[in-house]
Amino acid sequence: MTPSLATLLARTTRMRNGCRLWTGARNDRGYPTCTVAGRKVYVHRLACETRHGPLPPGHEARHSPACEAHGLRGRLCVEPSHLTPGTRSENARDRERARRARGATTKPQGASVAAASRHCNARQRAAGSRQWV
Repeated sequence: MTPSLATLLARTTRMRNGCRLWTGARNDRGYPTCTVAGRKVYVHRLACETRHGPLPPGHEARHSPACEAHGLRGRLCVEPSHLTPGTRSENARDRERARRARGATTKPQGASVAAASRHCNARQRAAGSRQWV
């Protein structure tokens, strides 16, 4: 049984900007979750479905630019009017666009985590640190 919108919104704090920030449980990456029929689900998905109906296969909840304008990037905002259905690639594109708008840099094309780690370790060795791996 899916929780009602009133049940979900009871675990939020209404902000002046219209966002509803989740105050309930979150997963290890900070995304709002709740348990439905013994299974953990994302609250964003439930909130989006209350406004738009069941999400089509391969779709997830995307945050509107309203949340991004407030600097939230939607992780805690579960306001149904701030959510729309979209594909994972659309959501990733939105996330990258928001990062650029905030001035965040992206990983250069072809860069690897291993190469970055080697660079960091070399800098630590050069600085005389004994805690490099």
